[in-house]
Amino acid sequence: MKLGLSMWSYVGAVKAGRLDVVGFVRECKRLDVDGVELLDYFWADRESQLPEVLSVLSEAGLPCCVYSVGNDFSNPDLAERQKQVERLCRELGVAVRLGAPVMRVFAGDVREGVSYESALEWIVEGLAETSRAAKQLGLRLALENHGRLAGRSDQVRCIIERVRERTGDDTLGANPDTGNFLLVHQDSVEAV
Repeated sequence: MKLGLSMWSYVGAVKAGRLDVVGFVRECKRLDVDGVELLDYFWADRESQLPEVLSVLSEAGLPCCVYSVGNDFSNPDLAERQKQVERLCRELGVAVRLGAPVMRVFAGDVREGVSYESALEWIVEGLAETSRAAKQLGLRLALENHGRLAGRSDQVRCIIERVRERTGDDTLGANPDTGNFLLVHQDSVEAV
């Protein structure tokens, strides 16, 4: 078994200004982990930081196993959802540059006045389009269980199955975050 570490584990230190992406990679080397997860959330200026991060990853001998991007397909505005797809497709390019074989994505969350059925359709549509782009680049997507639209295992399974029906492939998979299941009260075997 190999151990990777997510930069999200250091969110407090980053917010306090004590750690940046380069510092995180160096910390992972010090901890002797096998790989890192980097998140779009932590770039101060991605284009200027990326060359140094790539250099430090190489020096440390650490792969970027996952690149994670925050997104939300639950917006009722079609133009805003399309911007999310375009953004994810741009971030796929960053994943490629980092050498990450997987990009973690999200569904979105409940919005007032939006039905679950409508949001589900938009999520499937957005993830299907992003999955097609990921497949062309040889990448996989991993949907994290998060929020009330994709927080439960049955919701995640439904989204993945519907995306696979639309794309005809298995580019989209799951990224289970066991702590998130507790947030939607799916904390027992009976709930699964």
